[in-house]
Amino acid sequence: MIIPDEMRKCVVFVGYRRASDQTMILGGSAFWIVRPMPDFPDQNLAYLVTAAHIIKKIADKSVSTIQLRWNFTDGTWGFIETKATDWVLHDDPAADVAVLQIGFDTKDHDHLAWHVRWTATPKEVKRYEIGVGNELFFVGLFTRHSQTTKNIPIVRVGNIAAMPDENNRISTELGSLAAYLVESRSIGCLSGSPVFVDTLWNAKRGPFEQSEGLSQFLLIGLVHGHYDEAGAFSNEDLADDGLQTTNVNMGISVVIPIERVLEVLEKFSDSEKEASRKHRQKVAPTMDSDEVATETSHFTRTDFESALKKASRRVMPFESAPKKK
Repeated sequence: MIIPDEMRKCVVFVGYRRASDQTMILGGSAFWIVRPMPDFPDQNLAYLVTAAHIIKKIADKSVSTIQLRWNFTDGTWGFIETKATDWVLHDDPAADVAVLQIGFDTKDHDHLAWHVRWTATPKEVKRYEIGVGNELFFVGLFTRHSQTTKNIPIVRVGNIAAMPDENNRISTELGSLAAYLVESRSIGCLSGSPVFVDTLWNAKRGPFEQSEGLSQFLLIGLVHGHYDEAGAFSNEDLADDGLQTTNVNMGISVVIPIERVLEVLEKFSDSEKEASRKHRQKVAPTMDSDEVATETSHFTRTDFESALKKASRRVMPFESAPKKK
């Protein structure tokens, strides 16, 4: 499986300044996702998504500012400050999803965003016949390789070990939830990382053909944490995922399904309508239908990478994108 470099550009690192000495601590990852503006499907609204336990654990340290470390187009990284209270959480604490409404500028920021069109909702899981054994991968922070001139998200590969089942929910310290179990060598601080499933094998079998517009990669969810064997282990500098108790990794990770993320995004419906209203006042409501992909259009790997870039170029920030300080 070859992973396009563009996919790693969806990720930023999440951290905070330790109160005692102002040391910057990185504790997890977040990723960009966009969805169409109401009435303007060729314009996208951007959000950052991460695991809610990262935001909560930072806030529990009496830190009100969440630091985001992201890349700039000059080849360096910088920190953007956000308020912990600006992150919107899922109503179910066990869902472990936090979303920030924020825009970015591809002229200054070396990042791209993942479109909600390419998400593994239950409908798409059935359509692609995604199941146990499908190969997937995480993209996120590796703290042992974070003192670099720019963010370098690593990729961890695994397989679906068990599918979400509402009748057999997974128990964590945050509560029970229906989630994916994934066989992967997950490590601390990968929490909040996007998880993508590779559907190439699925698309080549059964009733599917390349011409049906199927995407090779779908965003299936985000990393919640991983299971360790019983023992005593803690690290106060890192955000805890509610599962970690020792440094002996069992090789099984918990992945929050993407539909939990989409549920949080629905909380922004009112602000999206307001953004649409303001946009309508600025431009004539005409659509460039040639650039709006449809489910039945031919969709090659080149088309995929091009569409990812186009989606990011069309990001409509709710406010001016942050500048490097």
